[in-house]
Amino acid sequence: LRLASSFPNEHLQVSIGSFIDMRYRQRDHYIARICETIYRSYQIRPGNYLVFFTSYAFMQKVQAHFTSAYPDLETRVQIRGSDDVQRADFLANFFTLENTLGFAIMGGVFAEGIDYVGHSLIGAIIVGVGLPHASTEQQLIQQDFESLQLDGFDYAYRFPGLTRVQQSAGRVIRSETDRGVIILLDRRFQQAGYRHYFPPHWQAQHCHNIDTLEQSLQQFWADSHG
Repeated sequence: LRLASSFPNEHLQVSIGSFIDMRYRQRDHYIARICETIYRSYQIRPGNYLVFFTSYAFMQKVQAHFTSAYPDLETRVQIRGSDDVQRADFLANFFTLENTLGFAIMGGVFAEGIDYVGHSLIGAIIVGVGLPHASTEQQLIQQDFESLQLDGFDYAYRFPGLTRVQQSAGRVIRSETDRGVIILLDRRFQQAGYRHYFPPHWQAQHCHNIDTLEQSLQQFWADSHG
């Protein structure tokens, strides 16, 4: 079921950063570039942003590098197994402050069911296509759908991953007056097998390097009156 957005399409910009390779064997080589992209995107329009990752381990690597490389910008990070008090403290930064950069997990408590209205969140940076980790369960799901003459990879991996991506990205525009950006960092987002399943209102722009992304974001915020 694919539905149009309830909100004006021009209030949202979706950009694909194909200069990042988030495949497992490659991703560690791109940590510095990921951090530079986060920092430069933030500097164009300071505000509240969430950066979403598929795993705690990689998120912690990126956050550690980011803190070292850009000590002028404070970050908040989702804690594994956090309790209600810790979760409330994390969220309070977005609802009471205007320059918060948070690192969180796709499919986690901060990626679904929360309305970050207005300036509570002006950008989501999605790092990776969200594929589930390979496991016996996922392999069985893949085999089951392939036995039905369907694409087993889609059902076992691609669809669950894109569901997490869209849930996380969906935090940005929560009212008719919200304006914001979604930045998809992974060259696989540019592939037809992924773009085909984007929501209809995602008119994604392809950015082949950080400079192109920066120019695109500058233009969007210059045109935006939010």
